[in-house]
Amino acid sequence: MSQKILDVHIGSEFDHGPEIAVVEITPALDARIRQLATAAKALGVYKITEFDCSPDFFLRDYDAEEDDGPIAFREPEDEEEGSACRVECVTLNVTSNDYFWSGYVKHTSIRWETDSITLETAETEPANRQRLPQSPLSVLRTIEASLVIGSMKEPEIQKVALGEVQRVLNRPTPYLGIVLQGGIVQAIVSDQPELMADWKVMVIDYDTESTPDEELVKVPQSDGNVSKAWAYLDCVTQTAIDLKAVYETLS
Repeated sequence: MSQKILDVHIGSEFDHGPEIAVVEITPALDARIRQLATAAKALGVYKITEFDCSPDFFLRDYDAEEDDGPIAFREPEDEEEGSACRVECVTLNVTSNDYFWSGYVKHTSIRWETDSITLETAETEPANRQRLPQSPLSVLRTIEASLVIGSMKEPEIQKVALGEVQRVLNRPTPYLGIVLQGGIVQAIVSDQPELMADWKVMVIDYDTESTPDEELVKVPQSDGNVSKAWAYLDCVTQTAIDLKAVYETLS
């Protein structure tokens, strides 16, 4: 596992947003990036993009930096700085040679983008590169592909596939929490967010009193009517709270 500290770039010098992104390149994330890079090369496309909330965002701490020293970063110190570091629609963008993250400052149209990382710099052991994807759906898709091309005939591949299926089936029940403050969704968290990597998550808010009409979307209802709401895409991230304990208290 390695930590990457990346500069964050915003299109306009007059806009405010995060200045530093810090991301842990776990073996699972590294394997996923390499899988997407291989797919981008095979398909002949410039990049493949998927929602990914791996990075944490900070401001740059210029006072703590030394000449030719590493980049220093700090937590936001007030509400304005905190708002600048809150992001949404975070995507991982993978080309055949490198990758980077991009998204928007939360509740704004301010777009940001991190520095890119060349694929060769990712620290990965050969064994990690051979691991199957971590989400249950990805595991099943990999096994399906193996069956289609006939590679599942080999006993060793059958053994690996069986182990992956059993690993998915034997996982403990995941817990999901939606964290709100002041009526605003701050985060959607889980103790096993990798199980929800394939989920299409969105926040739909019908409280549109102060939202411009052009920012609203149409939401079809089960009775055939169409309502308007303010909505945005989100993703499930790793929890920092004990969701199991909260659930047991409520039940």
